[in-house]
Amino acid sequence: GIKKVKVTNLITEGVIEAENVEEIEMPILFNELRKVFCNLAVPYTLKKITFTGGETLPANYCKNIDALTTVVLPDSLTAIGASAFNSCYNLKNVTFGNSLTTINESAFYACYRIKELNFPASLKVIDSYAFMYCNAIERVVIPENVTTINNDAFNICPSIKEVYNLSNLDIVARTSLFGRVAENVYYVYTSLDEENKIFFEGDYVFV
Repeated sequence: GIKKVKVTNLITEGVIEAENVEEIEMPILFNELRKVFCNLAVPYTLKKITFTGGETLPANYCKNIDALTTVVLPDSLTAIGASAFNSCYNLKNVTFGNSLTTINESAFYACYRIKELNFPASLKVIDSYAFMYCNAIERVVIPENVTTINNDAFNICPSIKEVYNLSNLDIVARTSLFGRVAENVYYVYTSLDEENKIFFEGDYVFV
């Protein structure tokens, strides 16, 4: 069977026959990924999606795609909709485009295997629960233009070991503020040069 499908445009829903497809390259079409495929069902074999165009990824667009490991988002994309990748349990690799400004509520909720987030400089808003239960994330860099990190955006991300804050937000270690991004670290780096640290002023910290 065909393993890779490339789509340039579709007008009608449900026309791609893709029983064993592992990879698809396509612009953002319709309001849910499943509407691209026959029987309106995403093939259970789908591992990689490369989006080639579109400004907004609709809410729930790729929710619950079990086999999905890799997503490449286009430079045209400005917003990732609520729960767009919610419960994509095997999603590991996400490439963000360089125009992204907003990651909406629960966008990557329970994506257990994502280890690293390379946000673009354009990013401004990380909404509530956006990366909640992303148990594998180890390193987070908050880009310079971020103005908002909402409640619990990084709640229950116990593996976060390094937080680099390049923004003007006053992110302090060991607090639940700013989406709990720095809840489990003892200091926050204020630049990618690790010499610049803001330490947690509390017990059991040895500097």
